[in-house]
Amino acid sequence: MASGSLAEEGNTTFFFDNSVIIIFPGVGGPDCFTSELQEILQNDMQELKQDNEKFLCVWDWSEFRGNVLTAAFDSECVGEGAAEALDVSSKNNQLSAKITSIHSIGVSVGAFAANAFARKYNAQYPESHVKLTLLDPFTGRGLFGPNYGRDNFGLDVDVAEQYLNTDDPVPTTNSPLPLCKVYDVTDADERNTFVPPKGESMHTWPLVYYSRYGYRRNNQDT
Repeated sequence: MASGSLAEEGNTTFFFDNSVIIIFPGVGGPDCFTSELQEILQNDMQELKQDNEKFLCVWDWSEFRGNVLTAAFDSECVGEGAAEALDVSSKNNQLSAKITSIHSIGVSVGAFAANAFARKYNAQYPESHVKLTLLDPFTGRGLFGPNYGRDNFGLDVDVAEQYLNTDDPVPTTNSPLPLCKVYDVTDADERNTFVPPKGESMHTWPLVYYSRYGYRRNNQDT
């Protein structure tokens, strides 16, 4: 096991390989579906039984969110801060293995944190392999940035992918991003048996699809 200041920032941490996976939830913070994804990724690591280290956490940034107009900016700041924290931990040898890969996963407004984290870390360590996964990402930033995600999500990373559905009620989440490989799961057969929890909408479906089906089907080789 490894330990360090970065580990204390997230909810839960696991260490296996010389790579880092961080899940940035939506504005409401971690929920049952981010916990499900975390468990699936953890189990996958255990099955690999590798001897080096892997860092996995859900980064709860909900205490730093402001209002609906600032949430995207707040999320970005969190992502940049996470990259800085990882940089400090690496330089202080709190992560004992050299980091060779980053997987940054963003859910809804957490896409801004995930994108900022991935881009900043890639700029610091271009030799690392950086992957960005966005799950029904919110793409508008404030009043004057309705196309921010379209123009920026997927820049300056090695692999970028988007899972979306096109019929949920959350604004700016229903269009494909040109800089990402797009998986439109609106009409996936598996959706026929999925019922969102009370108070939720199909905005949760791309995260659920990725956890239960998409991760293993599409991402083991990237």
